[in-house]
Amino acid sequence: MELNSFIEKYRITKWDSYNDTSEKIIDVKEKINHWVNLVLEYNKDFLFLDIKNRMIASLSDELIFTNEDSSFMFGYKFDHYCEQKIIFHRKQLDLLGNLEVIPQQKEIKKDTKFVINIFENSEVRETSDYINIKNLIESNGSFIYDNVKIYTPELGYFFYKKSLTAYDCDKKEDTLIAGIDYLDTYIKAYKEGEQFFEIEYKPSTNILYGENANSYVENIHNNYFHVNHYGANEGWNFVKNSYSLTIKHEIISQFGYYAGIVNKVDELVEKHFTIFKKFDKCEHNIDLHSENKLKIKQIALKLVYENVTVTKENSNEIIKKYGHNSGHKLKLEYDKFFRTVDRTADPDISPKVLKNKIELFESVIDLLEDKYKQKAIDECKTLKLHLSKY
Repeated sequence: MELNSFIEKYRITKWDSYNDTSEKIIDVKEKINHWVNLVLEYNKDFLFLDIKNRMIASLSDELIFTNEDSSFMFGYKFDHYCEQKIIFHRKQLDLLGNLEVIPQQKEIKKDTKFVINIFENSEVRETSDYINIKNLIESNGSFIYDNVKIYTPELGYFFYKKSLTAYDCDKKEDTLIAGIDYLDTYIKAYKEGEQFFEIEYKPSTNILYGENANSYVENIHNNYFHVNHYGANEGWNFVKNSYSLTIKHEIISQFGYYAGIVNKVDELVEKHFTIFKKFDKCEHNIDLHSENKLKIKQIALKLVYENVTVTKENSNEIIKKYGHNSGHKLKLEYDKFFRTVDRTADPDISPKVLKNKIELFESVIDLLEDKYKQKAIDECKTLKLHLSKY
């Protein structure tokens, strides 16, 4: 019985129908109302009356109750005589008065960071488990588990193992972790990624076969291969080419999320092959007048070090000077590099991703005037220090 139903059944509005004006009855009813409402203040939506155990319980497990009166019976028989009703109501009062409502603290599980280096060991890559997963991916493009796709043998092997040696970054010691414990995180995020693509990018027939088809394909191409979505990675499809040596549920979730998006893109390309026949070609991005045109992220980082302010209003004007057209993309990249803490942070994914970030900084250092170089050099050194943990 829900607590609200109990109150509707037993509180003053019901009792008033008996036309009893005894001060004793009124006093008891007021006290019962007080205790009922006190309990309700904690969480009216999740409390209910457990008739079998004669106590108030919680559907959400966010509250616990102690000191319940086990002798109380909600089915107590009474008639309309004053003294018998008082006995009944006092039993209600005793129950409510003895309930100690204790807010229960939710346990927040820490997402501990671990580092694994098992794939630096050639012996792992020679195991039958690793080889089988690798062969499946090479043959089919992915390793399928529970209707989700895993694109690298390293990640597939990680999920497969119930015991792996890893370095606990909090305790500063080696320990054992189970890769399979992270699989549900990957699966949940994978489905969220698929849903994201369906909502944000799924094309209508009019788009695919209309005058905007080429623009749509180019947009998907850029997001799939070039646009920076996560860390220092370019394109959604980074999940096909990289894996993480740093293990956290947050990181595994990102890999699952973008794998879900990649799967939806691949399905779309396969279904409409004619429209996407040049999808994996970058011909439409070639600048015939500038073969050495800087990437937008290089431009953004360069402008940060040169103390140039990029705004939504001036971004288009600035980017056109470098032979690009998207001021919006410039602003996005600029914002990612604007804070020192973001520039010097470890992407926390893999040595390869960190090295890519270092290479980006080194390429920009060569573009800067001498007066701007030292800051960039110092921050690049900070990034290189992160490599020591891998």
